[in-house]
Amino acid sequence: MNKILEQFYKDNRELLLKRLYYRAGSAENAEDILHNAILRAYTYKDSFDPRRQPLGAWFNTIMNNALKSFKRDEKMMGCTIEYEEEMSGGYEMSQTNPDLVEHLVAEIEACKPDIKSILHLYFLKEYRPREIRQVLDLPYKTITGTVNRFKCDMKAKYGE
Repeated sequence: MNKILEQFYKDNRELLLKRLYYRAGSAENAEDILHNAILRAYTYKDSFDPRRQPLGAWFNTIMNNALKSFKRDEKMMGCTIEYEEEMSGGYEMSQTNPDLVEHLVAEIEACKPDIKSILHLYFLKEYRPREIRQVLDLPYKTITGTVNRFKCDMKAKYGE
């Protein structure tokens, strides 16, 4: 089974990282989660039964559980990251004028902690509202309302 897992990892590593990158928020997080999932797969290799499900489906379950554990741990630690990592984040932020990005990051940092968490995950970590809902355990409408209000406020204040 070790050889099968090793070959599966070699054949699917890039695809698995791409799938995790979006959900994990960064390439580093995706690498960590995939590494954890591989370790779990080796630990639970005896539970794999090819008659019940293909190897990919079995591993996907393990990988999803590793991702859930990561997000739970991230939530418990307050989702804090360094300033340089924040600046390399969000899709929408990367499309914006660099001077404006600094203002937006400062605006996010000045928000109340619960609002700051939502905005940080959405703009800087590239989470979608449904992923934020899973991490922060907040209603979907609260998240989308907070993001939309922030966008409107920033558009009114900075004009972009």
